[in-house]
Amino acid sequence: MGKLKKVRRKLTKPVEAFGALLVFLFVKILPFKLMRLLGACLGTIVYHIPSQKKLVLANLKVAFPDMPKAEAAKIGKASVIGMVNIFCELIWFNGSFEKIKKYLHIPEDVQKKMDEKNANGRPTVFLPMHWGNWELSSFAFRIVNPTTPCTVITRKLKNPILEKFLMKSRRESDVFFVHDVGGVKKLVKAMKDGESVGLLVDQNTKTHQGGVFGEFFNLPVTISKTASTLAAKFNANVYVFTVRRTKAGFELYTRDLAKDPSEYESKDALNQAFLDVMEQTVRDHPEQWIWLYNRWNYIPKNREDLKEKYPYYAELDQLEYNPE
Repeated sequence: MGKLKKVRRKLTKPVEAFGALLVFLFVKILPFKLMRLLGACLGTIVYHIPSQKKLVLANLKVAFPDMPKAEAAKIGKASVIGMVNIFCELIWFNGSFEKIKKYLHIPEDVQKKMDEKNANGRPTVFLPMHWGNWELSSFAFRIVNPTTPCTVITRKLKNPILEKFLMKSRRESDVFFVHDVGGVKKLVKAMKDGESVGLLVDQNTKTHQGGVFGEFFNLPVTISKTASTLAAKFNANVYVFTVRRTKAGFELYTRDLAKDPSEYESKDALNQAFLDVMEQTVRDHPEQWIWLYNRWNYIPKNREDLKEKYPYYAELDQLEYNPE
């Protein structure tokens, strides 16, 4: 059975890649609105898969326990459509940085804020989040920071063919991407050189791999401590930096921390500040966030009393959570 599974996996990867190629060729020839409509149709199908819908609504119930079911369903469906549209949009923009500039709106106040931060001489840690179209964040960063070198850490896809396509698309932004395994040393070097780094920290990090607990929508969740370690060490500029999807295209969205990293009393407090600013970002536009993800996956060892408040997929972790 083990050998059969391995053979099946080997056969599945080229089939997935071939299917992706067909979608790629079809999406590229569509007008922008029809490309978005295709994503909406595919996203609707994905949302109505029972297991996917169950996960989305369970997460929304955790974050917004008093939200009416109809509103939660509307937000959940829009979120899944947005997630599917990320891939359609990435294909549609592939190979055309100028096209991205045409559809991406940079508010004047955001550009002014970026210019001020660049002028203070400090390196930057920006937090893209899985919100809006996060794959366009590196392109947006290059547009508002054309002379600032930037390194972004990312996880490697299991399918090597799709991984190659995605990395090629990302590198068109002239941002340097590194994989999470062994990538921290490269981030440290970039920060020492005064460069900017980007980390997606609105996802689970296992505690034995450097994750620590903080509160997100009133429940403990894990967060990587890499961003807070770098931010504190270099007293970096830190802000949420991502791309909001609009009817006409996209708009750059940023949100700052309440104070500089050096002003927080501990790294735990800084991690909590990250979670707070990301939570407010989600609250601003919940339909833009990826609810199709096991975000509340780990329950602290000493907080089993909270188990009923967690979604069905949550499991007990080996690390305790003792907030200061």
